[in-house]
Amino acid sequence: MANDNPTYISIPDEPVLDDKIDKYSRFYAYGRDGYHSGGQYIVKECAERSRQYISLGRVRAAVEIAKVTGQQIRITNGDDFLTYWLVDGNVKHPANEEEFWKRMEQKVPTRL
Repeated sequence: MANDNPTYISIPDEPVLDDKIDKYSRFYAYGRDGYHSGGQYIVKECAERSRQYISLGRVRAAVEIAKVTGQQIRITNGDDFLTYWLVDGNVKHPANEEEFWKRMEQKVPTRL
């Protein structure tokens, strides 16, 4: 007997936060319209500008600018959970930003 009741997936109001950093971390910068133009994989080295990859150094620079401008920044892990979340110049996650960047240095690959 077929199940005529569709399955609904509940989407949380708040993003899912996680502390697991892995080599598939992605960077998202949101515009004033509330949308991003796609995530970029974070790598230690990125010789040229790329829509697919961004260097960790450029990510950190973008975060510092976003703290002043109020732009939203999100960094996700391979499971698509937030490992870093900046909104209106305030870091919402993680609790210890300095430790986060140290762990990123260790986990982010040189290249993918």
